[in-house]
Amino acid sequence: MNPTIPHIVKAAGSLLLEVEKAVADFPRKHRYSLGTDLRDGAINLVLLGQEASRAGREPNRQRALLRELSRCIDKLKLQILMGHRLQCFSFARCELLTTMAASCGRQCGGWLKAHTIKHPKGQNPAASGRQERAEILSTAAASGQGAYA
Repeated sequence: MNPTIPHIVKAAGSLLLEVEKAVADFPRKHRYSLGTDLRDGAINLVLLGQEASRAGREPNRQRALLRELSRCIDKLKLQILMGHRLQCFSFARCELLTTMAASCGRQCGGWLKAHTIKHPKGQNPAASGRQERAEILSTAAASGQGAYA
């Protein structure tokens, strides 16, 4: 059996590699505080991505893991920004790391969007359990607000 690795896990692995390179060049006073936080966040990103891909048969668990993955990405972006503000790395390296983290965020958002519960047309989410079509509550023509009223 040949399991496929999701693109977000590959992207997170590349981000982890770049974070390791960036932290190696940190000044000593930030290497063991912010550097450790960046490393831990990037490692956590890879691990959560792998765990979410393995939880495919449990949609509720997978959604929870994807939400946690999204929070992890947001936290990592803030830490990257803090590293730049503390002048731990150059603008070019900050831009690269931010772009890679944003790519992971877009992939996570798309994955989460694909696994959310879809409701039928209408405003009542409870209508999804019934076989009838959801009622449209208001339209411009029905309320007399149409273009030809």
